[in-house]
Amino acid sequence: MLEKYPFIILLQKYGYLGVGCIFVVFISLLLVMANVARKQKTEIGKITAWITFFIITFQLLGSIICNFKFFGEMYI
Repeated sequence: MLEKYPFIILLQKYGYLGVGCIFVVFISLLLVMANVARKQKTEIGKITAWITFFIITFQLLGSIICNFKFFGEMYI
């Protein structure tokens, strides 16, 4: 079965590369969100955009912390 899916072997062997790629994607998305939040013209738009940014950031950090087993399971 592994002959059909060589990408699985690469992920098992070099898993940190996949984690790094996903980390870069999430950081770039967070930077885009922060840029959009900063450019909002109305106060309610700024507040909504920044709250959304912080919620997604804390969700991402909570997932990372739980996956590295720093804390137990967190139900966010």
